[in-house]
Amino acid sequence: MHVKCTREVKVIVILGILAVTAAPKFMSLSGDAKIATLRGISGALESSLKLAYSKAVIHGLEKAGCAMICVSGNCSEGQAYACSNAGASNLPDGYILLKNGSLNSNSAQQSLMNILDTDASLKVQNCGPAGNLCIMFQDDTTSCCSFVGKSFSRDANACMVHTWLYGGEDVEIQTIEGGC
Repeated sequence: MHVKCTREVKVIVILGILAVTAAPKFMSLSGDAKIATLRGISGALESSLKLAYSKAVIHGLEKAGCAMICVSGNCSEGQAYACSNAGASNLPDGYILLKNGSLNSNSAQQSLMNILDTDASLKVQNCGPAGNLCIMFQDDTTSCCSFVGKSFSRDANACMVHTWLYGGEDVEIQTIEGGC
């Protein structure tokens, strides 16, 4: 018994083969988009922190105990001023706080949100010790606390930008993409 292979059957078989081979590529687009977002956030943070330090130098505040630096369009461009530690607890929109030329770990979460000017799809999670911060998607339930410290694998099972402030002196910014 022979089955006659019509043109329609051939087309359906070819479409089935294409669907099976192409589907995995389309299924990973969401993960690729998340990774691209995280890498963009990482680059924005690094650039903004360098820009803030440069502005502090221009205004002679790079060694100030406390300085508020404008990093976004929400404040007067180039504006920077010394502040008291007491006045640093509530940063105005568009500013970040530098302490002795470094991101202040006490207000780092608010500073990072001011830098990123994020929408509702992202959140910043703070985990002690001060300065261990993760930027992740709102629907992510991963705990930033499981990544405390500066040594972690980029391929760990998480999808976030991890920042670690070494006592406020240096900032390490890395993406963890293994869970995207």
